[in-house]
Amino acid sequence: THHLTEPVIMKVYFDRETNEDHISTAFPIEEVFNGTVMKVPVKWGKYSDNEEVQLEGANPSAEDAVEESSADDNKERRLDVQHQFGLIKIDFLTKSGFKAWVLECVGKSSAPGPWTTTYKKELEDDKNSKEEVEDKMKAWKAGLMEFVNFIAKQWKNCDVYYDKEQNVDGAKVFYIGDENGDHMYFIKCCYKYSEY
Repeated sequence: THHLTEPVIMKVYFDRETNEDHISTAFPIEEVFNGTVMKVPVKWGKYSDNEEVQLEGANPSAEDAVEESSADDNKERRLDVQHQFGLIKIDFLTKSGFKAWVLECVGKSSAPGPWTTTYKKELEDDKNSKEEVEDKMKAWKAGLMEFVNFIAKQWKNCDVYYDKEQNVDGAKVFYIGDENGDHMYFIKCCYKYSEY
């Protein structure tokens, strides 16, 4: 008899604008702000351009290996997720520009933006009732606004990234390092995912 085992499914999240992958469940993802944002713990390291990120426990001997200092000369200090997905730090986004970007993507009830339209369609496709859609949309908007305020308050400690397509309309990724550790934040409605 054959024993069928469930395949390990990994989700990879792709920017809806650029189709570039920004994060996957190979990294621990926690949904925060009413499920509107994915929060991922990140680590600083030194990486060369074609080097793979070693995930914890994936290759114990590599973690124990002591690197020679001369090998570090060609390496840059980067976050593991930033390196793994080729994210590029951007300096052109101001705090007011960030707020305006989110508000434009959410839109108004009279003229919903692309995020609102996408999320509402997902809820309707999932066979939610009209009332459920309204309730979930309210919670979603509240979560997003909470996230905007969280980032705005931390703006001086926040780094912003996008992918190698460098599309200003694409998803932005937010890094904050504080007393709670180093984390990157991904706005969920900017992404579609594939399972592997």
